[in-house]
Amino acid sequence: MAFTTYHDFETYLKHLEKFGMVFGLDNIRALLASLGNPHTRFKSIHIAGSNGKGSTAAMIQQALTDSGLRCGLYTSPHLQRFSERFKIDGEEISPEAILRHAGCLKDRIEQEGIPEGFTYFDFTTAMAFDYFAESGVDIAVVETGLGGRLDSTNVLKPLVSVIMPVSLEHTQILGDTLEKIAWEKAGIIKPRVPVIIGKQPPEALKVLLGEAREKQAPARVFGKDFTCTIRGKVFDYHQGALDLHGLTLSLLGPHQRENAATAICVLHTLEEMGVPVSMDALPESLQRVFWPGRGEIFHHVADPTQRLMLDGAHNPEGAEILVQTLNTLEYNRLHIMIGILSDKDIEAIARKLLSLADHVIAVTPHNERAPEMAAFVRLIRPYLEEDARFETAGSIAEGIPLAVRDMRYGDLFVITGSLYTVGEARGLIEKDRQWQKL
Repeated sequence: MAFTTYHDFETYLKHLEKFGMVFGLDNIRALLASLGNPHTRFKSIHIAGSNGKGSTAAMIQQALTDSGLRCGLYTSPHLQRFSERFKIDGEEISPEAILRHAGCLKDRIEQEGIPEGFTYFDFTTAMAFDYFAESGVDIAVVETGLGGRLDSTNVLKPLVSVIMPVSLEHTQILGDTLEKIAWEKAGIIKPRVPVIIGKQPPEALKVLLGEAREKQAPARVFGKDFTCTIRGKVFDYHQGALDLHGLTLSLLGPHQRENAATAICVLHTLEEMGVPVSMDALPESLQRVFWPGRGEIFHHVADPTQRLMLDGAHNPEGAEILVQTLNTLEYNRLHIMIGILSDKDIEAIARKLLSLADHVIAVTPHNERAPEMAAFVRLIRPYLEEDARFETAGSIAEGIPLAVRDMRYGDLFVITGSLYTVGEARGLIEKDRQWQKL
């Protein structure tokens, strides 16, 4: 076997990171061909978008699993463990299976003389598809990594394509307008394959619908063909003759109800196509879905009125969504620990979030793309209220106690700014016995 220990495998992945982001499908096709094209041996649902991909994918997977289907789920990035990227019926891949599939792929690469130049994401995507095929999944829910048109996952020929809300992100790669980014995301739309389009800004929707028409792909659009009515903690779903009332969701925030509406439309579309989806089980599935690090709440054991929230909010739209979620919660003082990577719109995120805070702690996540602290502080400090307390911490581990020691009855502590920040913090919070998952 190519990898005898997990450390060997991690070292190899680190080596692949030097190739950065190489967009195009030639590399992934070569890797998959060396494995016998496993992606052709299972059905799939393909999801692109800027926000909400992962949580929507998790909702769809949960409902399909609860319908009795063996369902794979491939998402990225991971929060704490590499194995989070590959799940079947909600269970993460085992370390042994990781080594087996990675080792097999590495052996095939060497046997066939495939030249280096493929990326970390090419390699892990080929691993995922090989894992799903070998495990005999009935269907896999697959999230794009970045963009859509040239993303490694775009070798799939799905039953349904899904495009979640599009926003300005990775502008140096995907384009500097919503229209350009939407065009890249629309690259997952396949000829005559139904596409479900989540809530979109008008500029993006126009591009997505144009691409759907060109490819003769039947489109169902949030706000036109399906929608939801939010009533406090419950919501209703509407799509033609299909009306579902009094639905509840385990995930926080009104945006998650809109994501759930998109997931329901996908499931209903699959049902119409003959996939054995149990719509009767759907209400319970929505209550059971779990997606960590996105509006995830922990309670303080000694004082349950003190809460801690983890939310990735890694772009301005994500920050706005977090603000909307906070507006649905009751709390006394708000403590925010924020760490953002340097390739994100730091000022726009800070502008939306930090004026709400009574106490802000700036941290830099353990990541090579993290900014220098002095530069980070210069960018975010103008957006604090004058009377807000401000501190910096040398690490996330040092930052958490700064907030906790200042918390009082009814306070809320939010850790946000990046999935890397949240992932690192979540590992610490899970080990800290003073915090309990809600």
